[in-house]
Amino acid sequence: ARGMAQLSTGDMLRDAKTSGTEMGKRVAAIMDRGELVTDEIVIGLIAEKLEQPRPAAFGGFIFDGFPRTLAQADALGDLM
Repeated sequence: ARGMAQLSTGDMLRDAKTSGTEMGKRVAAIMDRGELVTDEIVIGLIAEKLEQPRPAAFGGFIFDGFPRTLAQADALGDLM
């Protein structure tokens, strides 16, 4: 939509879970126990996506499922 990237935390968590990375292993362990992933992890995943290079005509981000807590909203403000 208008050159924007959709950042869905659900998709990012599922991708991380199957990635085999250290972060992915942490996410998988938490999700396999049926627990909620911490704000720290979710914010880390968002930060990684925001740091990726974008084309010159890039139109911004659409966040799906983020922020969900005040801590996440504060962190998003800091990231932007």
